[in-house]
Amino acid sequence: MMDWDGWDSDVRDKLEEWDDEIEITELAEDYQRELNDFFEWFRTFALRMFYDEILDYVVTLALLEEDRERGQTE
Repeated sequence: MMDWDGWDSDVRDKLEEWDDEIEITELAEDYQRELNDFFEWFRTFALRMFYDEILDYVVTLALLEEDRERGQTE
């Protein structure tokens, strides 16, 4: 990784602090856990903040689907 010349000085400094071998699997798993935790928090937040709008959207979709199905059978 150090052979690439596109790193800025902050990244290069960080890379130089690491050992020659990096457990990428562990880093990826940690990152995925962070993403999952954020998504769960955000999903709950969004549902609370926009409950009425989401409910209106779901009801509207159901009504449109009902109308569409009715139109196909007539």
